[in-house]
Amino acid sequence: MFTLNEKQSNILLDKLCLLKGYFVRAQRLLFTITDSDKKWFFIIIFLAGILRLPFVGHIPLTEFDEVYMVSFVLHIIHGQPFFDIHPPLVRMIFATIAGWTPFHFWSMDIIPQQAFGDFPYTMLRYVSAVAGTLLPLVIYAIGRLLNYTPRMAGLAALFIVFDNALVIYSRVFLPDTLLLFFEFLSLMFALASLRTKNKKLSVFFTISAGIFAGCALSTKWLALGVVGVVCFFYLLHRRYISFFVMPIIALLVYVGVFYFFFSFFYAHNAPIDKTLFTPIPALSELTFPKDGSLSEFTSSFFVMHHVMLVANNDPYVLKTILHAPQPYSWAIARSGINFWTGSNSKTVLLQGNSLLYVVSLFLFLFEIGWITHGLFTTHKLPIDRNELLLVIGYVANYLPFFFINRAMYLYHYFAALLFLFLLVPKVAPRAIDCLAKLSQDRLFAYTFAWATLLLIIINFFLIAPTTYGF
Repeated sequence: MFTLNEKQSNILLDKLCLLKGYFVRAQRLLFTITDSDKKWFFIIIFLAGILRLPFVGHIPLTEFDEVYMVSFVLHIIHGQPFFDIHPPLVRMIFATIAGWTPFHFWSMDIIPQQAFGDFPYTMLRYVSAVAGTLLPLVIYAIGRLLNYTPRMAGLAALFIVFDNALVIYSRVFLPDTLLLFFEFLSLMFALASLRTKNKKLSVFFTISAGIFAGCALSTKWLALGVVGVVCFFYLLHRRYISFFVMPIIALLVYVGVFYFFFSFFYAHNAPIDKTLFTPIPALSELTFPKDGSLSEFTSSFFVMHHVMLVANNDPYVLKTILHAPQPYSWAIARSGINFWTGSNSKTVLLQGNSLLYVVSLFLFLFEIGWITHGLFTTHKLPIDRNELLLVIGYVANYLPFFFINRAMYLYHYFAALLFLFLLVPKVAPRAIDCLAKLSQDRLFAYTFAWATLLLIIINFFLIAPTTYGF
């Protein structure tokens, strides 16, 4: 049995005290660096930018569904009507930006890992990269509007900065990063409208929330989960006018996007390209308006949505969707998709920061236990309205996928994940207090928390080779 004599014990205690002193000084320095919004702005922009913006053209081939986005962009620029199962806003944004640069690339087979030629793929990837860089700032702003301290709001933002899956989607020209950006801008403006006492500003923020909710819905119907949470929050705060006005504005934006989308094809009068979805019988009903008249638009708008609803559940479409792990695997980072595989064994694999996901899920389960205990002991909800919003936001954007009978991917979890990241700063202090009581050592509890955060960042870099394809 190993034992220490008195001298050895004293030396060990001295080293532990020295280590404790280093820890306290490091913590003090970190607190000085992260004590204001201005400092966090630069920290977030620097870290998010350096992990997302460089070398976005590193893989000059289509990754995952980028090949479809290229096809949609070319159709819009060329004035060739086409059908897609998602609303068209991001496709229009990409097409408009691609149109700024002359290129001679006018056709592409729908085959993975296609070379882009002179197509401005890097420019379009930068659109996602910029949105992905700004997204942590939006989350930080939401945290501050939820009354978080700068450090707690910064913690939620850092989780987004160091999530591998979110980094990958910020470096390809797919709609999902822009979707998240629109969704959480809507939530940010909704919270701002509740916080301000200036009526004009409140109206402006509510309108802005509606505009970005409409942009999100015009990107993917998946946004209904976040928009529903925003509406619920207005209802929870008894802002009944905002509860009705915000969705109406979102609907007007949504309709306006389709009106503008149809306008790309008036002058060409070309037949609708149904190549991607030819076997779907409902496509025979589809027509595009020949002009901007209200009757033509209304007819095409409703027929388009009928076909979109049918196509989203058509057996042909479901058969073409690649197999993917079940939704329960998302929360524990056991879901992966090969975005790109090179001839030199390099690969881009869509996977989240596994330690970050597991820790966040544990804290959510801790939160559920905390709420349950509070309800049973005090018969009152032990959390405030803001915290309830985040819990509902996570559940409402995750639970429904367990009841959908089709293959789904990790990006379906992103909105729920961001709500979870926003919830962690509320729950983590309670978990640390609980650990401190169990260990009877508060310094140990804080050291454990800091070590976990450091390991999450280290884990990001361990996975990074498959995040960037290097």
